[in-house]
Amino acid sequence: MNFVRYTLFTFVFLMLAAGSVRAQSASGYTDDFSTDKARQDCHSSSIFWPDDIETPPARPYLTYLGTDDARGLVFMNYGGELAQLVYRFVAGAAPAGTTARGTFGLEVAFPCNAQIGQFPAGQLLCSTSADGVAWSVSQSLSGGHHSIPLQFTGGTCYVKLTGTRAVIDDVRVSPSTTGATLRVSPAGVTAAPTIHHVDVMRDRWPSYATIQAGVDAARNGDIVVVWPGVYEEQVRFKGRAITVQSAADAAVIMAPGGYAVSFYDAEGPKSILANFVIAGCGVAGIFCDGSAPTLRNLTITGNKAGITAYGGANPYITNCIIWGNINGPLSAWKANYNWRIYYSCLDPGYATKGAGNIHVNPQFANLQNADFHLKSPWGRYVAWARMWVFGDDETSPCLDAGDPADGPRAEWMPNGGRINMGACGGTPYASRSSGPDCP
Repeated sequence: MNFVRYTLFTFVFLMLAAGSVRAQSASGYTDDFSTDKARQDCHSSSIFWPDDIETPPARPYLTYLGTDDARGLVFMNYGGELAQLVYRFVAGAAPAGTTARGTFGLEVAFPCNAQIGQFPAGQLLCSTSADGVAWSVSQSLSGGHHSIPLQFTGGTCYVKLTGTRAVIDDVRVSPSTTGATLRVSPAGVTAAPTIHHVDVMRDRWPSYATIQAGVDAARNGDIVVVWPGVYEEQVRFKGRAITVQSAADAAVIMAPGGYAVSFYDAEGPKSILANFVIAGCGVAGIFCDGSAPTLRNLTITGNKAGITAYGGANPYITNCIIWGNINGPLSAWKANYNWRIYYSCLDPGYATKGAGNIHVNPQFANLQNADFHLKSPWGRYVAWARMWVFGDDETSPCLDAGDPADGPRAEWMPNGGRINMGACGGTPYASRSSGPDCP
């Protein structure tokens, strides 16, 4: 009888202990980034770069690393702004009158590879907050394992990670206060922008056949990605604060009877045009009237004029090549117009006050065949053959000549640690430079 009681007592004790272990395990939070769990659970974040788009968005972004065998979440900056990921954890069931505590553990790495690059070196910063408003001083995290103490004042604790060219893995959060439980609260997640695909070849479905159709379908904050091809149309942004950019190798926009792209509905800096070749326009490549859009990594050539500005327009132009247009790269209603143009290549005789501008031949690969990739002895992409060629005699001065704050983004290594000017800058189709590969 005693043996039976002992056996029953032992069985009950083990069941309770097992339940206790399960409860402690369930009270924590883990993510090995083998799924898109972070996208669903974070409180707020930079945009997650979709796998099916080869050119990263024109803003800071997060992307999942590699294949099934390579895990991690990558932080990449843009224009000097760091990518960001914020979690909100809520503690409960702690003894009355106590402040729950816990730890936030993660692995940090700064790998050297073609997808991320490490020149200059990456960085990752961490800070915490009780209310998501007032933050602690940012702590710089080195490579390796970190265990960051958390304090749940008022029952909540926010953790903010910001960085670039950094990878995190194996996030583990657990309460250290006896009896406390923990859950993630993604209620504040900003809705992800809708991505609208445009494909003149209609190889992708669903997609729009024209860029204008994609723009008309977009709402503020959305992204319109345009797959390779020649788009003969006149695109108007219609005041939308959206990003319109090539999805892979740079698409071409032509407007033989007018302007390829127009901004005259009070567009601001969040109206972004990026990574296009604009050629063959009968009036000008881009028209701005009373607007201030962002124009990044464009190649504007072979038009009657490059960019025209009227009505107080003040576009922000960076990393562009505006070369070989009949009436020059820039024209405005005032001769002394103060252009906001930086780190761009312009014809001689169009000096501007912006930093980083150059006035030399950009050395296109084959102007006669409308191949506007940049010459490079270290490798350039040939679109019609879908291959890389090596050994050019000339080197384009536009290699590694874009804004240093932008970094090489998705350019293959060696990339010199700096974005190229022109339509392919920051993409996997950018011409390569001499390096260095890593610090």
